[in-house]
Amino acid sequence: MFGKESLKDSSAVAKYKLDSELADLNGQRLHQEIAIVDAKLRNAKTEREQQRLRTLREKLTQQMTTQLEVAKEARERLSKLETVPKKPAPPRKETPETWLHPPKQGLALGLEAMPNPDFAPGTRQATLSIPLYWTPVVDLREAQSKVREFISTHGAGGGNFVGRAGRVSKDGEPWAMISYNGRVWLGWQNNPTTELDIQGVPMIAAQPRITPQVAPPIPEAAAVKAPKPPKAPKAPKQPKQPKLAKPSPAPPAQPTSAPGTTEDVEDQMASMYREDES
Repeated sequence: MFGKESLKDSSAVAKYKLDSELADLNGQRLHQEIAIVDAKLRNAKTEREQQRLRTLREKLTQQMTTQLEVAKEARERLSKLETVPKKPAPPRKETPETWLHPPKQGLALGLEAMPNPDFAPGTRQATLSIPLYWTPVVDLREAQSKVREFISTHGAGGGNFVGRAGRVSKDGEPWAMISYNGRVWLGWQNNPTTELDIQGVPMIAAQPRITPQVAPPIPEAAAVKAPKPPKAPKAPKQPKQPKLAKPSPAPPAQPTSAPGTTEDVEDQMASMYREDES
């Protein structure tokens, strides 16, 4: 009888290896088909055509997820047949560039999971292992949604979501990163500092509010009154001018008879009349 300790069940070992490799190949093929559908979706002009492509994309995504589960199950069963001390895993086989490396055009999201050594052996977090693969996305919103779906589907914890999981490339180059809690960051560094919004625009950190410092009131006893300014000196008074006596009015002039007036003529005539009488 062939047991786990002897690894003599060569047919089972061959079967699990074959299942794992076929599932990986199917996943790669589905990945390429999704990329083609995304390209057609960006150029679709009618709503009907867009809806058809979205439905097809969802179907292909589900198939790819199924293939990943098949490959994972085959590797787990194969590992249970091994009893010899574990050796360092050999380098992973080279696969198409669009599988292990981000595509050269458009946006792509990297997803993978690694065992978390902080958990007890045999637990899901300690055994979870999903190889790295890149899946095309339309924008950061879709990438954020796929990260949540990946974590929920595989039950991944923060310690499993490492490596290049959550990395977003743009035209094959590093661009953004989606952390385990769903926040979006600029770049691929381990300790990012610049957060992005869902449109990929850097978010401005809120400036700390500065409260103006108000001086405490001064007690009345300690308050010092400011001295009053000195009064301006008054101008000296000007001496009064002596009053001058008003001149008395001149007496009115007596009218005088001008020579040759009517009275003189009458006096002359009266004198001549008296001479004639004498």
